[in-house]
Amino acid sequence: MIQAIPLPLSRRDFVFSPLGGDGKYVVKDPRRQSYFRLGPRERLLLELLDGTRDRQSLREAFRKQFDDELTDDDIDGFQFRIRHVSLPCRAG
Repeated sequence: MIQAIPLPLSRRDFVFSPLGGDGKYVVKDPRRQSYFRLGPRERLLLELLDGTRDRQSLREAFRKQFDDELTDDDIDGFQFRIRHVSLPCRAG
């Protein structure tokens, strides 16, 4: 049996604040003193990247919350964006 490898840990110092009543959030990055907007799906993904979950458990949690499927491309694309665009990750 192949052992599942946990996905990298996202930073734990982000501060989430609701933005209106439609499920969107403002995320504060205290290191850079900057702010980002995330939808409910992206917020959940960022929180699920806790350094303990592999792809399958991340998919299951996402499916449970949103009744929708995540592909490897979805997960890889999100990780790329948070690492290289605006919300950096660090290795777990």
